[in-house]
Amino acid sequence: MKTCIISFSSRGNGNCAQIGKIIRSLSEEAVLFQFSNFEIHACGKCGYECFADRSKCPYYSDMEYRLLDAVTHSDLTYFILPNYCDYPCANYFVFNERSQCYFQDNPELLEAYEKVPKRAIVVSNTNEDNFKTALAYQSYKEPDILFLSAKKYGKISIRGDLMTDENAVRDVTAFMRKNAFPAYDEKSGRGTVRHVFCRRALRTPDAVVCIVSAKGFGDKTPLLVDALREACPELSGIVLNVNKTPGNTVLAGEFYTLWGKAEIVDELCGSKFSIAPQAFFQINPPQAERLYERAVRYAGSGELAFDLYCGAGTISLCLTRHFR
Repeated sequence: MKTCIISFSSRGNGNCAQIGKIIRSLSEEAVLFQFSNFEIHACGKCGYECFADRSKCPYYSDMEYRLLDAVTHSDLTYFILPNYCDYPCANYFVFNERSQCYFQDNPELLEAYEKVPKRAIVVSNTNEDNFKTALAYQSYKEPDILFLSAKKYGKISIRGDLMTDENAVRDVTAFMRKNAFPAYDEKSGRGTVRHVFCRRALRTPDAVVCIVSAKGFGDKTPLLVDALREACPELSGIVLNVNKTPGNTVLAGEFYTLWGKAEIVDELCGSKFSIAPQAFFQINPPQAERLYERAVRYAGSGELAFDLYCGAGTISLCLTRHFR
């Protein structure tokens, strides 16, 4: 999963820079941009020539377009912001101001940018509302923000040592884990999770969850398994289906058992069935039993019976008691 990280602080090794490095160390295919290493010019010294041709911007060669390209082509982006007078720092507002040229007359590019999931970590002891407002238009959804107050961890923000506190590191890590697996977008092909469904037995304690992914989870797989087992201790198995097929086909490709057993065992009409995630099986066993009883009654009894398109063979097994 391609992860873009932008630290908007101008301090080279302050709190925001250290948070960015932690995220990079825990992310897959991550690139970290720090405003302490470059400068983006604010709009000015021009006649808005960029509205006709963005290459006419007098600052076309600075880092603005590279940053926007990195965000647009990522699967997940983190913004890390310090609190300056209860607002994001000036670098953030310059970044937004210059983006109008990048998206000018290109609604498809803007749509692609807004669809990228974005998370923000704000180092702030005071205001939160101004940051929520400033970050609101970065994506379609409500911004997902972690506010880190240095006072909460017994630190003074200006010293830049917030990440020396184990609890602060733990909170950043927990925030990352919560947002580690973005949903798959059919149009752009970005994201990881396509579908999640659970197959649960009615007459046994078995319950298996199947995650359908566009490309799997790589070294984050143990993280996913641990999170699911913690959230759903009643699970008896976790299965991954890697489905690279375009379109709305739910299950396709290879199946991998990540933990436990892949099948559930359930009972229907007195017979036990071992049911894989991709197998067709009635989801309402009591109602299915009533329907099968009616089908058997209509079939009567005799020497031979054909059960066409039998699926898991549930009706066939019911018929064996009435046919030789």
